[in-house]
Amino acid sequence: IQKNHDLLLIQEKIQEMNIEIEAIPEKEAFLEASRRNPFAISDEEKTRFLVREALHPKLAAQRMIRYWERRRELFGNELFVLPLTLDGALQNDLVALEQGLFRLLEGVDASGRSILFLDPSKHHITNHKEHYSTHSMIRACWYMYEAAGRCAKISDRIVMIIFPQHANVQHFDRKTHRQIIELEIEYLPIRIQAIHFVHPPLIHAMLRPIINFMVRKRLRYVTETHAGQTEKVLSNLEKYGLFRKILPDDIGGDVRLDHGQWLDRRHAAEL
Repeated sequence: IQKNHDLLLIQEKIQEMNIEIEAIPEKEAFLEASRRNPFAISDEEKTRFLVREALHPKLAAQRMIRYWERRRELFGNELFVLPLTLDGALQNDLVALEQGLFRLLEGVDASGRSILFLDPSKHHITNHKEHYSTHSMIRACWYMYEAAGRCAKISDRIVMIIFPQHANVQHFDRKTHRQIIELEIEYLPIRIQAIHFVHPPLIHAMLRPIINFMVRKRLRYVTETHAGQTEKVLSNLEKYGLFRKILPDDIGGDVRLDHGQWLDRRHAAEL
């Protein structure tokens, strides 16, 4: 009975969301996406935006319109309506993806949330320009965010572990990082529920005020820093449902991350 009730509620909210979408005058990218890729505006996709906005139809409609406008800006007119796959919308971004700025862990936390592992040292402010553009990296991050959201056991909820131990000022591009953060805040149907800084270097003390300025209050309140000996850090993380058996060996966990193999498996699954 509860399941049927939930489905009826979602259907009701989708109808309300459709009315809100109709009332938005500027939605060219959304309309083009609906013509060229009907799944892009399916009820399944609308449900993701509703869940992200706590079933608030107006907010969900506004986020979905912003999503498609931003997707067109980043991916271009030809690619933005293609499926968000390595051979589709991401066909020009493999080099940026291979850097592994974001890596998705195979396991989930104790609450069923996906875990993204961010290593800022994987993106250099200037050296990257010979191999990929800043926009390509942002598109790669978009892909990783969406992959994490769809793998979560509870509706697009994500935990992020940031491992800045090997990063320096040459890896912190304020403009680029702000755009990456804004993907979650303004556009994507995902929600980062917690951020854990693990083994931060001394530079972290200098960067943290900048990060706090960039990230809205909601994210600042769910941000924790874990420093000290490896066993102490792992013990602290366990209190948040992040167990050694699912964590990467970069921070003392049991998992050896192979981002190349992960991309290969994704590519095979998307064919």
